[in-house]
Amino acid sequence: MKLAVAVPEHWPRWVNIVLFFLAGTACLAPTVWFLLDRTYTTFGLLEVLFGTLGVFSLVLSLRFLVLSILIGDTTVEISREPAVVGDRLEYFILQGRPASTARDMAARVVLRRYGRRSAFTEAVSVPLGPATVESDGRRKIQGSLVVPPIPPAGLTTTSRLEWIIDVRVRFKGGFEHEEERPFLVEEKEKPPTV
Repeated sequence: MKLAVAVPEHWPRWVNIVLFFLAGTACLAPTVWFLLDRTYTTFGLLEVLFGTLGVFSLVLSLRFLVLSILIGDTTVEISREPAVVGDRLEYFILQGRPASTARDMAARVVLRRYGRRSAFTEAVSVPLGPATVESDGRRKIQGSLVVPPIPPAGLTTTSRLEWIIDVRVRFKGGFEHEEERPFLVEEKEKPPTV
């Protein structure tokens, strides 16, 4: 299915992979240097800490890489952007590659309200339709929903709002791949009061 707007990822996957890989190698480099230097005789807490952080970052980088290869490029499309509160919005989500190790796929529309220091609360969370398995083994979620109204803000939150489509693919063994796809939503213009 081809809807009007393809929703891109919030943060490209390859950036996550490269950042964790660079952080891992940057943390492991001093540890490896001290291990290979024969004149260095004491191995301290700092080297152990950096070595642990480096191994952890490299494992995360490898995890992102493997899950990205398994899942492929997920297609997320909506019928219009900006969507309008109270209007119907069609959606189409298709797993990029059939993965025999994938258990299920779930998606939801989320409204995040950001506060101080980029902390956010989920003001709205609407699950999207159930995933069906295509004949080629890929999972698909398709349907429509009415864009929910924006709840009033509390006293401690700011007015920065972000609407996203949150797609999660769960794998055997407890692994989970998550993608966030931001999109724009407008409120309906209210008629002028006389």
